[in-house]
Amino acid sequence: MSLRKLFALKREGGSSKEAVFDELRDALLADRGFDVQKLYELGYGDFCDALEALREWRTQRHLYMKQIKGPAQDQEDPLRLRSAKK
Repeated sequence: MSLRKLFALKREGGSSKEAVFDELRDALLADRGFDVQKLYELGYGDFCDALEALREWRTQRHLYMKQIKGPAQDQEDPLRLRSAKK
């Protein structure tokens, strides 16, 4: 499911989950912090959907950054080198 569709579905219902998903979406779009403990306020299904949204966002961001940097610069990424050494 696309992120846009997922966040749109979570807006239906008007409950406290709507506020959590709105805050998560806004934090991702603005590249700012999000208190993950708020995810514990969600029911299990919504919690899983939020984790899936985070996974999908991370995947899309990684692919986007790879397009911008190009494959040669990706190898010079210090975070990648640091994680590879562990």
